[in-house]
Amino acid sequence: MPTQVGSTVTDFDNAMPASITTSYTQATGSDLVLVVKIGTEDDVTHDSVTFDGNGLTKQVEQVGTNRRTSIWTLVNPPVTTANIVFTPGANADIALIATSWQDVHQTTPVSNSASNSGNSTNPSVVVPSAAGELVLDAVNSDSDGSDPTVGAGQSEIADVDVTADFRFFASEQAGAAPNVTMDWTTVSAPWASCGISLQPATPPVAGAQTHDMLV
Repeated sequence: MPTQVGSTVTDFDNAMPASITTSYTQATGSDLVLVVKIGTEDDVTHDSVTFDGNGLTKQVEQVGTNRRTSIWTLVNPPVTTANIVFTPGANADIALIATSWQDVHQTTPVSNSASNSGNSTNPSVVVPSAAGELVLDAVNSDSDGSDPTVGAGQSEIADVDVTADFRFFASEQAGAAPNVTMDWTTVSAPWASCGISLQPATPPVAGAQTHDMLV
């Protein structure tokens, strides 16, 4: 199963910037993938994320009421300290969470993705997955500064309090077939949630069996 390397980096700018730039140190590891999660309070397009000038791939995106969430990946990121730059389609309040993972498939890092939005106390997304994979989520909530509570089986990665009505948070959970539900509890508010399932560098072979050798 993919595992985290290095530290999670969070950043935000609540002054309606045209872009956000965050210094990030990519740790060493094998079969690396950088995952960047973006939230904006305003429904502006999420146009570009780069690390050290390398463009990331948008894996999933969700629009909610006056907010948007997306998750981006970069396979085999350079092991260096450089800038992550996110450029939206227009000025907006922005939150960013960046984490790197090792032992991730380098051709197809994300096996599945999903997204959801609503207005409730229970932001959630159901992500198709499998044993040996790792599910990651990101939630953009109009939660008036209240601390969210992570769902059973999940581990919180980060929680960014941007403004009185903009909270951005993320978690991880081991993959399982046929899907994994990533959910939180918070105050009743509009939210937009995204999730991906990271595939291990060497996916398990379905139906594989081991046999004892007779001598």
